[in-house]
Amino acid sequence: DRILAGVAAKALARAGTAVNADVLAEHLSGNIPEAARATEAMALLDATYSAPHATAMAQYMRDARLGQDLRRRAGKVLTGMGLEGASALSDCLNDVLPSVREVAVEAIGKIGEIAQAYAPELAICLRDEAQIVRRAASKALLGLGQQALLSQARELATALPEETDAYARRNLIEALRAAGVCAAPYAVEPLTELLESDDAWNWAPAAKALHQLDELNKEHLDIMIERSWEVDECSSCDEDNKDVPFEWN
Repeated sequence: DRILAGVAAKALARAGTAVNADVLAEHLSGNIPEAARATEAMALLDATYSAPHATAMAQYMRDARLGQDLRRRAGKVLTGMGLEGASALSDCLNDVLPSVREVAVEAIGKIGEIAQAYAPELAICLRDEAQIVRRAASKALLGLGQQALLSQARELATALPEETDAYARRNLIEALRAAGVCAAPYAVEPLTELLESDDAWNWAPAAKALHQLDELNKEHLDIMIERSWEVDECSSCDEDNKDVPFEWN
């Protein structure tokens, strides 16, 4: 019966009409298996038909009974809905569950530059109490494009020295670099502090960001020399070596 129900749901989606989208959306409030089948089917719909049901999809995504895999599938469907999906996802950024906030942040970032109006809301998530949300937000902002990054340069720079997660710091460094030279007034101080920190995994990206922002100076070179660096090549991002100092050769 479940297999037949799944086939029927996908058949409705492939028919691609607003009426069929309405039928599928009704099942989002059903039991989890039923809602999951409806989600898979709605992923096949053109956004013209699925987008009017973004709120219902977001509500399903927030169901506390969902596993993270099903939640991410719902987030992916919302990403495909464009601005309607972004609006519904933004309502999830204050959800009580960190796992919901994480998926909402990720999904908004994947919508791309058309969702850059939501950059301030993602920047607020840089201060989230949950590490997974902060890490997702620092990466998602990169997906919204240079103008969005530049508009949030102060928030990115403020978050960098306060961030305890090395991966989130890496994303923040890349975001400041991608924001361009206009972000330099905010970026130089936290990037310099990072060069002086014990976060060896992020020394290279910080120095490269300063260089790309046209702010690499004698002070930074002195720090590098003191640490016996040879500045050419950065080690790769790897879970096993993120806390191990490295050298550029």
